[in-house]
Amino acid sequence: MSNSSTSSAAPNGWKPEQKHCIVHCCFIEVDGRRDVSNIYGGLKWLLDGLSKPRGIKTKGAGAIWDDSPKWVTVFPSVAIDKDNPGVDISIIRDIRDDDE
Repeated sequence: MSNSSTSSAAPNGWKPEQKHCIVHCCFIEVDGRRDVSNIYGGLKWLLDGLSKPRGIKTKGAGAIWDDSPKWVTVFPSVAIDKDNPGVDISIIRDIRDDDE
């Protein structure tokens, strides 16, 4: 996936299902200087960038259907790696929706 939230996931073969998913976001910090509440402040921008564009929202990668609690459960975490800082994102389809 591109670093830009304006790029689309569709050209890469990803189609977000209209189902609930789990998003794990691991914020990888250079050191332990920032407190967790400041780090997790980036979740809003990250989820907005992953969401499918629609309505007045014209930008988003389209990797998840929506960032509301109806569609996504988020598990954030923090790790320290001075050589490889960044954000590691995993999107997992919630298998509980398969019974519907």
